[in-house]
Amino acid sequence: MKQLLKLTLVLVISLTIMVNYSYSNSLMVKQDTNRVTKVDFNNVKGGTSILIKDRDDKVLYSEQIHKTGEYSKNFDLSTLPNARYYFEINKESEIEIIPFSINNGIPEFISKEEYVIAKPEVVVKDNFVYISKKLMGKQTLKIDVYYEGWDLAYHEKFKDAYSLSRVYDFSNSEKGNYTIVIKSEGRIFKNNIKL
Repeated sequence: MKQLLKLTLVLVISLTIMVNYSYSNSLMVKQDTNRVTKVDFNNVKGGTSILIKDRDDKVLYSEQIHKTGEYSKNFDLSTLPNARYYFEINKESEIEIIPFSINNGIPEFISKEEYVIAKPEVVVKDNFVYISKKLMGKQTLKIDVYYEGWDLAYHEKFKDAYSLSRVYDFSNSEKGNYTIVIKSEGRIFKNNIKL
């Protein structure tokens, strides 16, 4: 019975992730003749953030979208120095990366290098923690579980993984607050849970 419950929850989590991937905010980036770049979302959720970063991951621009619905913004990227940059669209379940370069004040978007980083899905049910994450190609992935903030309770590392689907049984663990830290694709994702 427990095995069936675990399998059912893993399938539910997997379906949730697939639905989130199929849900598109219909992002459109258009280049105007006046060197103005227009970013449009046809269906954006409140809480999404838009950042412009340089190649060293330094944030040059940041904005939090508060309303669900239509969003449009004009950017004058022509004042940036010649270099590579990228838009980072941080959504509820994923991070979309849209690279571009500036050459003599003219932005050029590099569509073949666009990609999406899926955020891990962490679900707590009774004393079980279900973690799933889709990876872009083979990746090294680390999971650290901290008890009450700083005490490392568990560590696991995956090499050459394409996806992650794990179930952790906390029924014999100390009750309290845990922080799950997942490191993958150059990112750190933290989830706080209470058991």
